[in-house]
Amino acid sequence: MKSLLGKHHKAMVFPLIICSLLILDYTSPAETARTTPAYRALIRPKIPTDTSLGTNPIDAFWKASLNKAGITPAQEANRQTLLRRLYMDMTGLPPKAEDVQNFLNDASPDAYEKIVEKLLASPAFGEHWGQQWLDLVRYSDSEGFKIDRIRPDAWKYRNWVIQSLNDDLPYDKFISWQIAGDELVPESKEGRIATGFLRLAPEESNGADYTQIRQDILNDVTDVTAQAFMGLTLGCARCHHHKFDPIRQEEYFQFQAFFSGILYPDAIPLAPISMNPNQKALMERSKSMRNDLELMMRDHEKDLFEEIVVALDPQTQIALKTPAEKRTVTQSQLATLASKQIDRRKAKLYRRLKPEQRAIYDKTFENLANLAKELPVQEAYMGVMEKNANAPATFRLAQGDVRKPKEEVQPGFPLWLEKEQPRISALSNSSGRRTALAKWLTQTDNPLTSRVIVNRIWQGYFGTGLVANSSDFGKASEPYHQPEILDWLASDLIRNQYSLKSIHRLIVNSSPYKLASKITDQEVLKKGNQIDPENHLVWHAEVRRLSAEQVRDAILHAAGTLNTGMHEGVVRFALPASLANSRYAWTKDEAISASKKRSIYLIQRRNMPNPSLEAFDFPDRNLSCANRNDTVTAIQALALLNDPEIIDHSHNLAASILQKEGNNTNQQIKAGFLAILKRYPDSKELEQSKVFIEVTSAAIDPLERLADLLHALLNTSEFLELE
Repeated sequence: MKSLLGKHHKAMVFPLIICSLLILDYTSPAETARTTPAYRALIRPKIPTDTSLGTNPIDAFWKASLNKAGITPAQEANRQTLLRRLYMDMTGLPPKAEDVQNFLNDASPDAYEKIVEKLLASPAFGEHWGQQWLDLVRYSDSEGFKIDRIRPDAWKYRNWVIQSLNDDLPYDKFISWQIAGDELVPESKEGRIATGFLRLAPEESNGADYTQIRQDILNDVTDVTAQAFMGLTLGCARCHHHKFDPIRQEEYFQFQAFFSGILYPDAIPLAPISMNPNQKALMERSKSMRNDLELMMRDHEKDLFEEIVVALDPQTQIALKTPAEKRTVTQSQLATLASKQIDRRKAKLYRRLKPEQRAIYDKTFENLANLAKELPVQEAYMGVMEKNANAPATFRLAQGDVRKPKEEVQPGFPLWLEKEQPRISALSNSSGRRTALAKWLTQTDNPLTSRVIVNRIWQGYFGTGLVANSSDFGKASEPYHQPEILDWLASDLIRNQYSLKSIHRLIVNSSPYKLASKITDQEVLKKGNQIDPENHLVWHAEVRRLSAEQVRDAILHAAGTLNTGMHEGVVRFALPASLANSRYAWTKDEAISASKKRSIYLIQRRNMPNPSLEAFDFPDRNLSCANRNDTVTAIQALALLNDPEIIDHSHNLAASILQKEGNNTNQQIKAGFLAILKRYPDSKELEQSKVFIEVTSAAIDPLERLADLLHALLNTSEFLELE
């Protein structure tokens, strides 16, 4: 508890205790469906006809809601503001200076629409929106807990998400493959990599009670699946009936039963290795060498096995001592989880060898390493698989305690959403349970799935969803402010064969998206604030601070050093000196080009978050994050002022400008404004900047003086905020 809640844990625990003592009546399905719009059948609403706002259905519903409330909306934002907003919201990157000028000079009626299509087709689109999905599924390159072991193939899931969004993979497939790609499309490399979603739970690989660890993983997968795809706080029913929604405790474990049969191997081969005769001979030699090494370690491994196993829970002890071919599915799961600790300890057995044995071992290992260079590498992925058609039994757990199993339950859907029980067809090597779940989630009559995702997209553009808590569509969520827009978008997603880009296109072409944040008419402002001070009806744009990744990427973009293109693997960035000796530290990548990659490719280690990103509200990777905090703190200002990487970017940009503009101070300033703020300075800004460079700056070197000015521009609200 303390490690998760930090210094405020005492203040937070007290309300939790009080909440647990509340006695609330169980809410009936009928009552919840009546009071909670998201649980009703999805019916395409009729477009209001008493408005004259173009052909975009969003505009019609939006204008009708404003008319009903008696609110006049703000005017449309100016073209330069709108262009930057569009670029940052769709790709996470600012426009280039020439893009701004071209747009301002384009008088054609479809100038804006052309930019939208260009950005939808940009590879940066998937990188930006992929980051929001990775927040939701708590993506990390490591497993967490004390060891926080790196998962070397996790990045393949990350890249699959990016590519899928760029390719506009239909959302029903996007869901289905993450839940059951190995069952639905076993021949598809992408479909199997997608199941990495089910491997993102934190995992305590060096624990002692693997029965509990297995249950913790199942709980996490159950909770996040319900939150991400259905907007349900199903986890609130793990220990008792849900306090607000009609979810009984047994329904929680019925939902969990869909995942009861999955195994968690470290790496699953993607395809058989193809070898020529010479490579086959080398492979045989390498096998012989590995056998020699194993023989040297055999007695020590036996001792180590006994040393470890005796400290584990009874069920895991039995599983490890049972031959692999005779293990039940549950035993295979426990053995797979526990073997990671055993294998890690085996790597240290070298210390137990006698000096003369070490010499032989070292030479054999060296020869083996040289052989490996001539052999093809087995490509693997991080995903899930099942052992056979039989899934382990799932029990309702009293108080959610794995030590207190009650009655057995079968896979099932929440009863107030689906009256029929799942139809499961077992496969030769899998239970087929996840296929049944995937098909139910993507049924066109599922009331939640499409509503939840279009709400997340709306949130990405407006800062807040039509349902404010985008991972809780239940009774306890805030009232829905424009449910007609939500239902129209959800039904439109289905009508457009689950094309997510069709929803993006509809939203950014709508009138509410194009509104200005500043309202010049004081009467309009006063009345709007009186009627809708929280801006639920979107009568003006909200000023939003850039996300952590947008800040870093925009700085790289301004400096002209951003290395675009998808990255295979992870980027190990340079750590501050204060963290360099941590047990979780790493050696930075030698390639400078890698360090200039977009932030989505930076290594995400649960116990070692990026300090610069963390200052700008980068989320905890142990938890699903539906919407990030948006704070303004002194730590952010200090990070921008003192981060060596940002100072380096300022110097790089200054050097580039000096090379092009020479000693002309006015031209240097104009080039700096254009690179960072995408506009020229006005006369006052030009004069103040000139005084700063020539008089105020303490630096003597002209490059240092210009770099100081550029560094200051990177700290301005205009650069860090989105109007």
